[in-house]
Amino acid sequence: MSKPAGNPIEMGGRQFFLPPLSVGVMRRNAAAYEMLMKAFRLFAKGEEVEPAFELLAAVAQLFHACLENAYPDVTLEWVEEHLALADLGSRMQQILLPSAGAFRPKEEALGEATSP
Repeated sequence: MSKPAGNPIEMGGRQFFLPPLSVGVMRRNAAAYEMLMKAFRLFAKGEEVEPAFELLAAVAQLFHACLENAYPDVTLEWVEEHLALADLGSRMQQILLPSAGAFRPKEEALGEATSP
């Protein structure tokens, strides 16, 4: 049996492989994705991110969207029950960082050549 694609994470006492966000997941969850990106940019700059209910709901929604194909028994309600406020920053990173060069300086973004 092959290992599922994605980064290993633990949540609720279970081990998962969290795949990178797909374009489809981002499109279907655009509002949650935009909210998370805005918060992550603040977090990455070292600025305080207010853990509002809407942000927690966005993280839960995107986690569930990433996991639902490989783990159909994991419901949104389950994710909400096991998403800890103390883990918000690390969960944001787990969703966003594997997915894109959005957090790399432009010259380091994947697939882009740097000028000499």
